[in-house]
Amino acid sequence: MAKPLTVRGIEALKPQDKRLELPDGSAPGLYLVVQPSGVMSWSFRYRSPITGKPKKFTIGTYPTFSLATARETANDLRQDIRRGTDPAEDRRAAKARAADVTRDVDALLTRFIKHHVGAKKASTSRLMKQQIETELRPAWGKRRIETITRADVKALVNGILDRGAPVQANRVFSLARLFLRWCVDEAEVIEQSPAIGMRKPADEGTRDRVLSNDELRWFWRATGRAGRFGVCARLLLLTGQRRMEVGGMEWPELALDASTPLWTIPPARVKNGSEHAVPLSQAAVGELASLSPVNASRFVFTTDGEVPSAGWSKSKAVLDALMLEEARSEAESEGKKPIEALTPWTLHDLRRTCATGLASLRQSPHVIEAVLNHRTGIVRGVARTYNRFEYLDEKQHALTAWASYVLAAADRSSPHVVSLADHRRSI
Repeated sequence: MAKPLTVRGIEALKPQDKRLELPDGSAPGLYLVVQPSGVMSWSFRYRSPITGKPKKFTIGTYPTFSLATARETANDLRQDIRRGTDPAEDRRAAKARAADVTRDVDALLTRFIKHHVGAKKASTSRLMKQQIETELRPAWGKRRIETITRADVKALVNGILDRGAPVQANRVFSLARLFLRWCVDEAEVIEQSPAIGMRKPADEGTRDRVLSNDELRWFWRATGRAGRFGVCARLLLLTGQRRMEVGGMEWPELALDASTPLWTIPPARVKNGSEHAVPLSQAAVGELASLSPVNASRFVFTTDGEVPSAGWSKSKAVLDALMLEEARSEAESEGKKPIEALTPWTLHDLRRTCATGLASLRQSPHVIEAVLNHRTGIVRGVARTYNRFEYLDEKQHALTAWASYVLAAADRSSPHVVSLADHRRSI
């Protein structure tokens, strides 16, 4: 038999790796739920007097609902059940009557963004919102939440896999699973998530894909024909920064006329939450100088001036097609057999290609780490504390050398350009 919970015992609890449910021996059916994050809440488990099926009623969080209050609530719920009332169904029906649109996925996604996604770190929240607007809402927005099935979840992620984006498929799957769990625990509009027990759709493994010198040449020529996205892609390669950081670049972050042209990414847009200074090579400055603001927007890469550009997958597909055209045209002009298809690559592989290129140019590991803002612990202790300037001169030298390498590879002009394949570096 379960022992009665005590306030002292509850306060002494520490979160575990897995979700815990602790029964209260003084109130049958009452459980204290302890999440790995440390958040605690009260749940009441019972059998529906209508269907006989096991049900769960969420009372509220601790300590907002104290132990004594939770026990009183559990006793009241047992009285309701004896009278033939199903508490969970009563609550759900009341919410549905108050606002029937709460069962519409479109409205639920909006609530999910407001109450859950919005509480995340700025960079995480931005990415989740983008995935909701580009993947979840288009697929499910016009549906009722109770009609979403396991097959719908599979169809969603399989569609992304068919686009050749396994990492994106995994990220969207995790977001969809989180949303559906929220619909159970917080919105209380479904009894069970259709994604329960499902595993991520793709094995990402450890990627070591870098673009070859031939691919760099085709890439550079193709991006010259790809408009504003082409400039964005070139900056991904030249700076080695993350896709969301480059894609969300703002004009006020840039000092293109400084003695050392600089791009300063604010903490809110950086994965590790620390301001990051990126020296810009003349090649990068030239790319940015070729652009003009859209509708006086602060965003460098935007179509409407209001938000950063989206549609990465479509733009990448266009770029792949242009690269293939360049490869085939080059083969034809040299009397060679044209390739049938490109070896698949992702935009993140440009970051890895930059890192690999810097390594091939004999840049020090701590400088490469500083360029990428990818802190693996190479610089530690006092050195970490006092090197707050983040090796600005060294980063400038490294990125300038890398830009020269890329431009030389793009037109085959340098006899010193060697394959990056032997210098692969996992990012």
